[in-house]
Amino acid sequence: MVLAFFYSVIAIFFFSTVEFAGKLIDSSISPLNITIYRFMIGSLFLLIPSIFQLKRKNIRLKLSDFFAMSIPGILNITISMFLLQLAIFYGKALIVAIIISSNSIFVSIFARMILKEQISKYRIIGMILGIIGMVIVVIGNTGGDLNPAKNMPLGVVYAVLASITFGLFTVLAKKNTHRYGSIAFNCISFFIGAFVLLVFAVIFRQDLTFAPTASNIYGILYLGLFVTGLSYALYSKGLEKIDASMPAMLFLLKPIFASLLAVIFLKETMSLAQIFGVILILFGLSLEHIIKGKKERN
Repeated sequence: MVLAFFYSVIAIFFFSTVEFAGKLIDSSISPLNITIYRFMIGSLFLLIPSIFQLKRKNIRLKLSDFFAMSIPGILNITISMFLLQLAIFYGKALIVAIIISSNSIFVSIFARMILKEQISKYRIIGMILGIIGMVIVVIGNTGGDLNPAKNMPLGVVYAVLASITFGLFTVLAKKNTHRYGSIAFNCISFFIGAFVLLVFAVIFRQDLTFAPTASNIYGILYLGLFVTGLSYALYSKGLEKIDASMPAMLFLLKPIFASLLAVIFLKETMSLAQIFGVILILFGLSLEHIIKGKKERN
């Protein structure tokens, strides 16, 4: 259980850097191209470990297995992550990060509908407190607007849709990771989702080339190897051991990590409002465990 939380937290730390890494990549690379390259690289990164995992589980994949993994793959990569890149392209990185972090709401809804998971009232209260804390962190961002949004309302719409579809992916991923293993599931679903997106790109004659500058290459490699390959494997590993809604709740840590990264690397300062928001997020995450601990002691 503790290890599953550790896996999830490390994964969400890397997820917290996606919006900033995406902004560093040249705007001449379309969101479609970034998504295709990112998940193709992630799939290749996980290929050899996934082969060993399937052998260890003594699983020989059939066509039905590929179909089962293609649905969450297309939902996540072809739809959700493409929407995320569009949200980053049109909106502001921090605002997009906050909206994506609210996917725990949709995970809880889908987990109740599909997995029949029971969600305690304390977890729901904690989730609400955490989301309020996220909003405070955003409002408390007093830094200058060095990178204005191209179309903020459109960016917000894309971010909300990405959050909803990622919530559904999280629930479907939990159903599959138990059977195939987190590494094998992500490797295959990444490839299928990215391949479908590539087919659409070819059909609509999208230019898949980009300027091979150092920042573009390093940015795409970082997104593919760390934000995609490593972090998704860890996130799915966490899903194997705990309820789907719990790793999703840990997404509330995303704005905290994002703010800390801005303080460390961009030399920004955190306002009192942001600090209060961080405290509220941490309290919301720990509320259920605090209540359970008190009940056990009594």
